[in-house]
Amino acid sequence: MTLLRRLSDLSYREIGQMFGGVDYAAVAQRVRRTERSDAAGRLRQPLQALQQKCQSV
Repeated sequence: MTLLRRLSDLSYREIGQMFGGVDYAAVAQRVRRTERSDAAGRLRQPLQALQQKCQSV
């Protein structure tokens, strides 16, 4: 969800629909949680690797 938010102009509602109808508030919460973990360095490397793979496609 976080990568979709970073790499596209999709809204939280649109991202939630892509994940089976997840509520936009839940998507926003998950994105914020992932961003906090990324800022703390726990997810930085995995997120960067996934982002590079997505951008190369």
